[in-house]
Amino acid sequence: MGPPVTRSPTASDDSRPAAPTTSSVTLPSATERFVTVGELIDSIPFVATCSPDGSIPRIVPFVGSGEDATQFSVWLRRLEDIMRMRSATPTSQQKANFLFCYLDGVARKKIEELSEQDRSDYNAIVTHMKKFFEGPQHLPSATIANRLLSLVQAATTGQDSSAQEERVLEEFVARLRPDIIYCVKLYNPATFEQAAGEAQMVEQ
Repeated sequence: MGPPVTRSPTASDDSRPAAPTTSSVTLPSATERFVTVGELIDSIPFVATCSPDGSIPRIVPFVGSGEDATQFSVWLRRLEDIMRMRSATPTSQQKANFLFCYLDGVARKKIEELSEQDRSDYNAIVTHMKKFFEGPQHLPSATIANRLLSLVQAATTGQDSSAQEERVLEEFVARLRPDIIYCVKLYNPATFEQAAGEAQMVEQ
């Protein structure tokens, strides 16, 4: 039997699997990833979405019934204050359109009486509204009755009492607000005193 065969420690062994090699590529840290995402977000352009005039203060629409003689002017002053808050100076047509949005009831119907041309003229609309809503017919009925009674009695001096009564009743009803006229005529008063009493009840 021959001597044992010895293998040199430096000799290569082709039968052994090769050792795995490690890659030199390193993954980015979590902090680096967050920085990258943040830079991408910052690079996105912003689109501004804001109203130049902001929110418009609320105002109660003007209806045109139940107001006293100065109510329309007071209400209109508030509306014009709101229009002055807007960033751009509105044209007469734009002011008229803005006014339309806040009219209702009797007031809206009064606007419809105007021509197409006048409805585009803000000053013409205001003049028309003031003439109607701040005229004598919008005084309290008691005030109208007292003034009218004295005037009619002075104008019909020498006439019989029935003629005076008929004249003062006719003139009194004609000077009331449209909504009060409607109610008084439904009641069909026979005398001036009845008409005045009915008008005061409607006002209350």
